[in-house]
Amino acid sequence: MKTISPPLSTATTKAILSSPVKSTATADATGGTRFFSPTGGTLCLLLHIEDMELELPKRVYAEGLEPQVKKINNCCRMELIRDLKKAMPAEYDDVKIDPVFKHIMAIAENNLKFSGKLVDSFLCKQLITSKMHEKWFIFARKPLRFSLQEYHTVTGLKISRESSCDVIKWKSDGGFWSELLRTGGKITLQSIKKVHLQEVHSWSRRDRMRLIYLCVIMGVVMGRDEKVNIPHMYIKLVMDLEKLRNFHWGLHSYDFLLSSIEKVRKKLGKKNSYIFEGFSYAFQIWIMEAIPDFGEICGSKVSDSFCGPRCGNWKGVAKVSYEDIIQLEESFTEKGDLFSVISVSGNGDVLRDADYTRKDEMEDERVELLLDRIKKNFDWSNTEWPVIEDEETEMEEADTESEADKSVDATDIAADVETSSVHVAGRGKRKIQDEGAESRKKKLLCKRTAEKKQSIDQETKSFIEGLVHSSISSLGDILRAQMASMESMFKERIGNMEIEVSQLREAISLRAEGSVPKSKTDEAAPKTKTAQAPAKKKVNQAQAQAPAKEKDWLKNGIETNEFDFGLSTQELRELSQDTYVDGFDLSQVKVENSKPFNMSPPKLNDEEIDRAGEASADAALVYLRKEDWEKVSTWLIKSKPLRIGPSLLDAEIGTRLMDRTEWLHNSEIDAMMYVYRERTSLKRWKLHRVAFMSVVFSNMIKKEYESFKAGIRKYKLHDLLVQYGKGVLPPHGQTQEIWNVDVDRLYVPVHVSGNHWIALCISFVTRSIDVFDCSGRKRYKELDGFANLVPRIVKAVQPPSYQKDFTFAAYTVHYVPMGKLNKSACDCGVYTIKFIECHSLGLKLSMVNDGNIKEARHRILWDLWEAANDPELVERMSNYEPPECLTSTVEEIL
Repeated sequence: MKTISPPLSTATTKAILSSPVKSTATADATGGTRFFSPTGGTLCLLLHIEDMELELPKRVYAEGLEPQVKKINNCCRMELIRDLKKAMPAEYDDVKIDPVFKHIMAIAENNLKFSGKLVDSFLCKQLITSKMHEKWFIFARKPLRFSLQEYHTVTGLKISRESSCDVIKWKSDGGFWSELLRTGGKITLQSIKKVHLQEVHSWSRRDRMRLIYLCVIMGVVMGRDEKVNIPHMYIKLVMDLEKLRNFHWGLHSYDFLLSSIEKVRKKLGKKNSYIFEGFSYAFQIWIMEAIPDFGEICGSKVSDSFCGPRCGNWKGVAKVSYEDIIQLEESFTEKGDLFSVISVSGNGDVLRDADYTRKDEMEDERVELLLDRIKKNFDWSNTEWPVIEDEETEMEEADTESEADKSVDATDIAADVETSSVHVAGRGKRKIQDEGAESRKKKLLCKRTAEKKQSIDQETKSFIEGLVHSSISSLGDILRAQMASMESMFKERIGNMEIEVSQLREAISLRAEGSVPKSKTDEAAPKTKTAQAPAKKKVNQAQAQAPAKEKDWLKNGIETNEFDFGLSTQELRELSQDTYVDGFDLSQVKVENSKPFNMSPPKLNDEEIDRAGEASADAALVYLRKEDWEKVSTWLIKSKPLRIGPSLLDAEIGTRLMDRTEWLHNSEIDAMMYVYRERTSLKRWKLHRVAFMSVVFSNMIKKEYESFKAGIRKYKLHDLLVQYGKGVLPPHGQTQEIWNVDVDRLYVPVHVSGNHWIALCISFVTRSIDVFDCSGRKRYKELDGFANLVPRIVKAVQPPSYQKDFTFAAYTVHYVPMGKLNKSACDCGVYTIKFIECHSLGLKLSMVNDGNIKEARHRILWDLWEAANDPELVERMSNYEPPECLTSTVEEIL
């Protein structure tokens, strides 16, 4: 049997080489050296260890492939601390000044919010090492350490373990907590919030203070789930405040946070949400301290001269998206600050403090390599970090599962218990004021992006310089060749032109003298002095006496292909009309001489005026012929009501449309939406997959949204809204077209703020809502109903097999820039109708403005009158039958 000895250390290798025993060395195919001992025996393959580079720790996910989640169930509950302040303000103030948890409670006082997306993104950037008591992460290819040293710097909690032999002893005082310990009762944060907070007024002051301490410990420092029983050990500690202050809360909570991070890592990429226990705010603040750019995005420091644990010096909404995180990482350069290690004394100055060393810590040479490179300010920009494989992940999880469980105390959450969810920051979640948060974020991201574009490595710079130089050289050669070719061609053509002009001059001169042209050999040099043109009478006589043969020769001479247009008329001489004017440029012709004598200034008669208006760009929106206007005027005088879809066109509507000081009402706007539906159904408009809703629909959305907000989980979609999604409603001009199946976008008129009309274009394809508002405002609370209820309607009307592919996520609202229109403050309804017409037909919205809005009113009246008298529409209206869904709910709709 062949035996291979294990690799030898460098010291062992040197000992063998320096040994007096003679050995034989031969080259090995691997690049090492084989040494044979004369005693027979052992074959040793010695590797050159000093030439081997240690591998770097592997990251959990490759760069740019980190998964994203919809929400994190954060168990660190700052809102509970604020509830305690309201219920027990005096006791709260006493606990707040206790140095043990003073800076922890300052997080709630400063109102720093939790960013689940920031925490989740960093949990996906972990580096796998053998260390038991510290975690490593990576950002912009640079490593960051999260150890007990960083945790203590952030929280200031005690980390030294003292003798705890007396912890289990407690003295009964007959209060609430004494009775609970005596009877072995159970209590949770959930029961405290729902039951005991309403009863604390009957407790003793000491028991109320103990309650606050327990809530801070269990709900923030340990970050346990609200349904988990509070360990009796914690209750016994708060029975004696001296023991409470001497307990190593920093070490205890840090170990629990690490175990929670390890649990979460195993769930990454498998679910859209997960539970995160532990002091999550400490982890977030460490990120904000280690990478100051995130600190600037998520909030701001309370004071630049703050001294103490860093968790007490931050405030802000912590509103950051995955896109912001990715953009910042991609644009991060060497100019950006990043501190791989931080300590109480500063950032990056102490790599490993002996006070934070754990006796049972595992050694890992890869971590030592990272620390060594951090100390030497290593350039990580070109470092390619290895990625852990799926097989390695499964094996690593199997090996560490039992160890992770041991690090958590016996009060850990049961596997089948769900925590109450704290959603990741989304639309409408950040109500607190943080002035300048968005501007700070945009300014920082723009700055980092600009720095990234400015920084070009030397290799790329050399490549670009070479490319530009070669391009310019090649372009110069091409231009020189083209210029030489053009110069040669130009000289040749100029020479030909000079010969032809000389021939033409000679021909004209010979004609005037009554002789025949000479040959080229007898050709005389052209005259340099210009002769004065003869009088008009003499010219006419010469023309009459010229023989026909000479005229033919003149015609052939003038019709040459090349002609020198730089010559003046006097140089040509013998022209057919007199163009000589003393003291004037003889090569020009007077404009008045070229105008017919009988021309009068142009005027448009009525018919021409009508054609001019009909050909204008905005004719389809505002133009109205004279005879059409007379028809409408005649009808207004007679005031005969006409049925137009859901409305009755009468003198009242006509008066509102004629008077610019009148606002439009629901009836005329719904009537126009009906006309648009019929034009589309009858193919008079070449529109595809478009629907036009009514004001009734928008009013119902606003009404139903109030029920939706009252109880989102219990809310059931109204059946009438489902009928809108199926095309059964609006009842007049119903299309029977299903949203997202037959229709891609909706147009909806909406009445907002009680005094204003706007138009919406809701796209199912882009999941967005475009807002057209002539006033130029940027926020209407009424649109939240459309953003939240429309996705529910779309999902409800889809075929059952496809409904699972649709979500309830709210649509994005986009306000289209319109400028400031509607100076009369009475035309918002007209703008709403015309914006819908323009956008649906693909016309520019700027075609409707304050300059033609009056004509737009008249055109709307004509469109309604014309539709009410359209034979095809009259027949369709006469055959109208209300759908079954309206038989019992007509009153509710109206």
